[in-house]
Amino acid sequence: MQNSCQVSTAELDQPGPSSCAAYRHDHGRLASLSPDGFVRIYTPDTSEQQWDLLCQRQLQPGRSIQASWAHAQYGALLAAVMDPGEIVILEEVSVARQTELQEMARIVHEGCCAVSFGPREDGLQLASACSSGHIRIHQAEAGKAGTQWVLQHDFCAGTFSRCTALCWRDHSVGLPPMLLLGTEHGAQVFCYDGQHRCWHSAAQFGEGTLTDMSWTTPAAGHAPEYVAITAGRTASVWKLEGSADKLQASKAGDLEHGANICQIEWNASGTWLAVATDDGRLSLWRQNLLGSWKLVSTTEAVIPGSCIMVD
Repeated sequence: MQNSCQVSTAELDQPGPSSCAAYRHDHGRLASLSPDGFVRIYTPDTSEQQWDLLCQRQLQPGRSIQASWAHAQYGALLAAVMDPGEIVILEEVSVARQTELQEMARIVHEGCCAVSFGPREDGLQLASACSSGHIRIHQAEAGKAGTQWVLQHDFCAGTFSRCTALCWRDHSVGLPPMLLLGTEHGAQVFCYDGQHRCWHSAAQFGEGTLTDMSWTTPAAGHAPEYVAITAGRTASVWKLEGSADKLQASKAGDLEHGANICQIEWNASGTWLAVATDDGRLSLWRQNLLGSWKLVSTTEAVIPGSCIMVD
């Protein structure tokens, strides 16, 4: 078990605070979306312990909802959700020895509130969830470099389930693709049935309107798995056991905070849980030997426009 967790803070070179931000899986890129419609890409400068602005592009004035990076295997490819429900696919390109953000495609998904690129082993695919309860999965056409996307699946979380958040389970050999979906009535796990080419619900748990969620990265021989979901000021950790198509979920703990939670994420080994709140604080939680989740440290309020990296 990882016994330490490093936290670093850096101020971003931008005119104001971000409306949302997203790290790439390898921590080689940070995307920051601002209320004025700008998307800014930063790269880490380890010698100076800061993030440098690489490129930027203004999409359109309006609220930025969420962003997601594709795996670095597919290049520097970013999906950004813009209000009122348009997904913009962007890619870094080199023009006259300078890096620019080029718009590759737009996918209209009315009411879209969350996007997430799938595991690299399953190809270049993008899941999106909307307020009507529909989940769509688009696949990039081979050889089209992210410019052409084909709708592969369109299914519903439930008649009265408004979607609020979304994330994938990392790929594991012998297991089907799985999605964790947040709604206004709790969480659902969906499992892909390859024989019938459809998605079905494998578990439902939690309550309240969820704002973010994260699934632990599966380690070899590690069981059970844990997911974390957030509603208001509470982050709940749930243990998942059983077969992929029929999971059993049991609550492992409720982690209370002093302000509403805006983002939550596991570290790479799934041993530490980082929780960011609206008051600018970051809390680190860890499970002790008795199975209880304990608050290990809290980073005090940071200045607007800064970012926090957890390793």
